Amino acid sequence: GFCSPKYLCPNGTYNEANAQNQEIIMLRFGEEDVCQDYMQVCCSNATSMRYELVTNNEPVEYGCGISNPGGLIYQVEGNRTYAQYGEFPWVVAILEAFYSSNEQQFTYVGGGTLIHPRFVVTAAHIFNKTENLVASFGEWDMNRDENVYPKQNIDIDRTIIVHPEYSSVGLLNDIALAQLKQNVVY
Repeated sequence: GFCSPKYLCPNGTYNEANAQNQEIIMLRFGEEDVCQDYMQVCCSNATSMRYELVTNNEPVEYGCGISNPGGLIYQVEGNRTYAQYGEFPWVVAILEAFYSSNEQQFTYVGGGTLIHPRFVVTAAHIFNKTENLVASFGEWDMNRDENVYPKQNIDIDRTIIVHPEYSSVGLLNDIALAQLKQNVVY
């Protein structure tokens, strides 16, 4: 066998009928996996590869504030402390960008909520000592570079609207509105 992304191998360790009917692949924690990568599974042979997901053609409701309770593509089983992949599409990771050895790197500084294609509501304190902030959309596992769908990193404009009664001492009214330099594309 060989290691392959789960969505390309119908004979892997997930429930194929569920995946084909709902476009979902189950992630199971605590099982032995020779690939040692939860985003991959051992496929038995090349003829078992599937290159398209079968859709169920049911209408999908889109709009602001509508979650995907079952997630998209991947579904974490047995551990409800994890959000499902794509379950809360408005969640934003706010990162500080910096360069190390001529390579751009990112450090997590906080989270936020997309409230408009160009605005994120977040905590005011993350803007106290940080520069070069980036809003990262579509991130599910920050410990890996691979994603099912490409993530979007959009620079945050330095004009931040902070609550007029924000106090950094006790973090009172710790809320801010961050404007993105461009619209998020979904």
